[in-house]
Amino acid sequence: IDDAARALSQALANVNVKCDFVSVPTHPTITKLRVLSRNQQLIRLDFEEGFSGVDPQPMHERIQQALGSIGALVLSDYAKG
Repeated sequence: IDDAARALSQALANVNVKCDFVSVPTHPTITKLRVLSRNQQLIRLDFEEGFSGVDPQPMHERIQQALGSIGALVLSDYAKG
């Protein structure tokens, strides 16, 4: 788990959101950098690696295990796969 994942996990824990992240050691957490001027976003830079070749089975297994005990499930791929 990298610094970005730790920061996200801590921020969510601070507002009592329980998360079960699936981390892939060869892929860093996706991060976004927003450049602002006078409260307006000028540009956003995304730092990420593709997920081709990553086995989706661990995530599928965790979802199946959690379905009976959760109130919500949020998945998003930003139309990237």
